[in-house]
Amino acid sequence: MYMVNEPQFDNDAIVVDVNVAGQNIEMEVDTGARMSIIPEDMYRETFKHVPLSPSGYNLHVYNGDKLGILGQASVQVTYQDQCEELTLLVADIQGHPPHIRP
Repeated sequence: MYMVNEPQFDNDAIVVDVNVAGQNIEMEVDTGARMSIIPEDMYRETFKHVPLSPSGYNLHVYNGDKLGILGQASVQVTYQDQCEELTLLVADIQGHPPHIRP
């Protein structure tokens, strides 16, 4: 899954309502993604109460440019009757995350 800043999704996207760290948000399901990424502005507006820890991830966008990662946060994510502790990466971007590759 990856996070979007505004509900502007592709026509074929699967979007679900989830609770992340006590906040109800929409997330786009990406079954090929190995991690969830949110932009810095969303972290500051919605999840600033969740502490960030250093991240060792080195990610790149499809054109090969490096994606800056500000840190990672461990959050409780609830979808329907399922609840898991997951890691969110906070990217040094504003708005919708670009397509990422490890």
